[in-house]
Amino acid sequence: MGPTGIYIFTVEASAVKQNFYLMLVVFGLVFFMLYRVWPDWLKLYVYYFSYYTLVFLIGAGIVRTIVWFLLFHVGLDFWIFPNYFIDSNNPLDTLWPLLDV
Repeated sequence: MGPTGIYIFTVEASAVKQNFYLMLVVFGLVFFMLYRVWPDWLKLYVYYFSYYTLVFLIGAGIVRTIVWFLLFHVGLDFWIFPNYFIDSNNPLDTLWPLLDV
């Protein structure tokens, strides 16, 4: 406990690294704010990427539920992507481990 608050976070990072991340965030925000002036081919690729990502996520959720349902009635407790609906700090943790018996 510190004199000005409950928590104190001390982060040792170089100024060059912080400036690089700041510039990356600013350029990223400006890039996405200018969506209306993107070329049509870039808009199309972003649309396809987001559409197929959504289809994969919904399809994986449906497939894992069907596989569990079929195997549960046989007597097995088997999950594909057992951490699929768990909120965690890293989104890639939802796809690992692949199987859980």
